[in-house]
Amino acid sequence: MDNDFVSNDSKIELIFSSTINTDPQNQNRSLPSINKNNDLGEVVPYDNPNIRIFQYGGTRYGETFTFTDPSTGDVLLTTTEYPFICHIDDDGLFGPTMDILFETPYEIYWGLNTGIKNNYTTNNLFNKYYRVFVQDFTDKDSKLLRAYFNLTPLDIFNFKFSNIVQIDGVNFRVNKIMDYNPVVSSVCKVELTKTKVSSPFVSGVIDIDTPTPTGPYTIIEGGLDEVRNVSATNDTYILDGGLDEVRNIAATGTIYIVDGQ
Repeated sequence: MDNDFVSNDSKIELIFSSTINTDPQNQNRSLPSINKNNDLGEVVPYDNPNIRIFQYGGTRYGETFTFTDPSTGDVLLTTTEYPFICHIDDDGLFGPTMDILFETPYEIYWGLNTGIKNNYTTNNLFNKYYRVFVQDFTDKDSKLLRAYFNLTPLDIFNFKFSNIVQIDGVNFRVNKIMDYNPVVSSVCKVELTKTKVSSPFVSGVIDIDTPTPTGPYTIIEGGLDEVRNVSATNDTYILDGGLDEVRNIAATGTIYIVDGQ
């Protein structure tokens, strides 16, 4: 990359591993899945999983499930309630407002009935905390300036790295302050980086894919104009209609959804 100071790699890594959520056995629950695929393609738990971090989104309700004592088989609790913990803060109809992943996932594996895939937030760690920083350092016009300044104790007291410094009409951010002595009044060396003063990040929502479920779901996405003469016998049947209409559809499934456009 042709600029003044990008000459090597800089890694920003967390001690936590990211974790996807899934809906086990299509029971209308979103639970973290700390699993992997083995050599046979089977989903198995990690032997020694790394530590995880989640957001708590409150109580949710799904299909009835039971906790039992593994030694006796006695039923300890039967409930539909469970705590929603995930990398996002909410999975409701209007979607999340904060994601602690660094990037938007390509797919999610739950939430087919919540509308989350059409309201997935862009407010992730990269956009919120690193986007402007990375844009400044990777722009083709990025520049590095080292100069001497006479900084007073009041300058240091009011200093923030987010401040914009103008020099000859060009905007800079301070990268380093070196050799400053609060006792002796003298100039000190300052390293600055040229910035474009990017506009502040404003979170929004995007569409995100949900993979076609295996199991008791059948999903048919309609054509441009219409979908017709379609039948289904599955337990759950979802049809996403065409642009103009959906018609002449019969189904004998337990749950039947037609989403026309």
